[in-house]
Amino acid sequence: MSAHCHTHREVWIVEAHGRAFGSFRKTYVTQLLERGNPVVGVSPMAANAWDHDAPTGLSQRHFQLNRGGANPVSELVSVWSLRRALKARRGAILVAFGVKPVLYASFAAGGRRWSRRVAVITGLGVGFSGDMRPRFSILRRIQLLLYKITLPSYDHTVFQNSDDLELFSRLGILRAGREASVVHGSGVDTRSHFTPLPYPEGKVSFLFVGRFLRSKGLSELIEASSFLTRQGFDFSVELVGWHDGENPDGFEESQVARIIADSGAPISITGPLADVREALARSLVFVLPSYREGTSRSTIEAMASGRAVITTTAPGCRETIEDGQEGLLVEPRNVESLAQAMRHYILNPHLAHEHGRAARARAVSNFDAAKIADVWVAQTLAIE
Repeated sequence: MSAHCHTHREVWIVEAHGRAFGSFRKTYVTQLLERGNPVVGVSPMAANAWDHDAPTGLSQRHFQLNRGGANPVSELVSVWSLRRALKARRGAILVAFGVKPVLYASFAAGGRRWSRRVAVITGLGVGFSGDMRPRFSILRRIQLLLYKITLPSYDHTVFQNSDDLELFSRLGILRAGREASVVHGSGVDTRSHFTPLPYPEGKVSFLFVGRFLRSKGLSELIEASSFLTRQGFDFSVELVGWHDGENPDGFEESQVARIIADSGAPISITGPLADVREALARSLVFVLPSYREGTSRSTIEAMASGRAVITTTAPGCRETIEDGQEGLLVEPRNVESLAQAMRHYILNPHLAHEHGRAARARAVSNFDAAKIADVWVAQTLAIE
C-alpha cells in the first residue's frame, strides 16, 4: 500500500443498491466519519438504513441503474447519470463496490480531481457461475473486456476472495505491479446484532437465505430435499428469499413454489425478512449450495448466530468454513453430495450444535465488521 496518507479526504462510495450502502457498509462508513472523512454515498435507490438517522458528515446522491440490464442505450444513460452525480471536490477519494459501479464509475468519474480510486470486486456475477449458455458466455466476455479497459484507472483493486484475484491476474486483467488485496466481505456485527441464538428443538431444520437464483443452488437444494423425503427422513427446509427481477439468472416465486410442490419435499417459502434472526432462530443448519460468491454475507450472519453451515467448495464459499469444523463442504451442482451432508446432520443433530459453536468462534475472529472495517479504511485512505 502506498505511503501517502490522506486524512480528512471526502470519500465517495458508489453502490449498485441503496440497501447495500445503508446496511453492509454501515461500520465502514461510521469509521470513516469518526476519522474526520466526510462520506458521500452514491446509489440508485433512496431507501436505505440511513434515511431517517443519517450521521453528521454523511450525504447521499442518486443515479439511474438497472442492475441486471444489458440494453446499450439504458447502460449509457446509467453512465451519464452517474457522471452527473459524481461532482466531487478536487482531492476526493472514489470507492466503487460491485460490477456495474466499478465499470461505470471508471468512465463517469472524470479527470484528475480524485486523489485515489479503489475498485471493489464484490463477486463476478452470473457470467462466471459456470453456466455455459451462450448469453452468459457472451456476458462473461464483455465483462472481462470492460474490466481490462477500466481497472487500470483505479489505484487499488480489492477482491472478496483469492480465487477472483488469481483469475484476474491469470487473464492479464490485473497487471503485474498493480495494487490489489483480498478482504472477505464487509463482515457482520458479531458484538451486538448477530449473537449466539438457542438451538431449536424437534426435527432438524435447514435454512436458505438469498435471492432466488439458479446460481445459488436452489434447484439442487429442492432436489436433495425431495430425495431425502423419499428416503423417509423427517426434517424441514425454510427458504427466506425473493425474486431478483433484474437478474437474468432468477426464478419467479411462483416458479419456485411450483417446483417445491412437484418435489413433495417439506419446504416452506418465507419472503424477505426485515430481521433474518427470526429465521435463524428457527433453524439448526444454514445451507447455501452456491456456484460462486464474492464472500457470502448470509453465511457469515448464520455463523455469527451459532449455526452450522453446509456450503460448497466454490470460490467465495469454501473460505467461510473449514470442512468438518464449522460445517460441511459439498461439490457445487451435486445433488448427491448435498443430500449426504443434510442426511449427516439429520442423523447427528448434536454435531450441528458442535459445528455451530465453532462457526460462531470463527465468525468473531475472521468476519467481525469492526475488524474488517479497519482494513477497508486503511485501504481507502492508503494508510500503511
